[in-house]
Amino acid sequence: TAAAPPPPLEVGQLVVLTGLARGGMNGTVGEVLAALGGDRWEVRVAAAGPDGGGPRRSVSVRSRNLAPKPIEAGERVRLHSIIRSDELNGMTGRVLSTGAGTGRLTVRLPGGRLVAVLPGNARAVSGDCRGEHAV
Repeated sequence: TAAAPPPPLEVGQLVVLTGLARGGMNGTVGEVLAALGGDRWEVRVAAAGPDGGGPRRSVSVRSRNLAPKPIEAGERVRLHSIIRSDELNGMTGRVLSTGAGTGRLTVRLPGGRLVAVLPGNARAVSGDCRGEHAV
């Protein structure tokens, strides 16, 4: 059975700006703050670009110019589109390893439970993202 398509962008998700006409911000990591309507999103980024320096500011970006941030060990993720264990969908946890040999992320969930999930079933979220399923 094929996995369900990932849900649209969500508030708190970490994204990379890409394909912008003015390339100075391409490669910059940001946090989705809000849907602005249509295909535009408010994203908080560092003003200085990809190096992460400088003050933070909000920009309006089209969804086609936002890509999910690649997931790294130590980051918080929210699980989604899991079919066999759908009770995990919406839970957040911390990535312990990126599973170089297995192709799966090892994620610690609330209460210490460890799960192995495909990278396509997790998205990086901001460290200050809170919710009933947060760790």
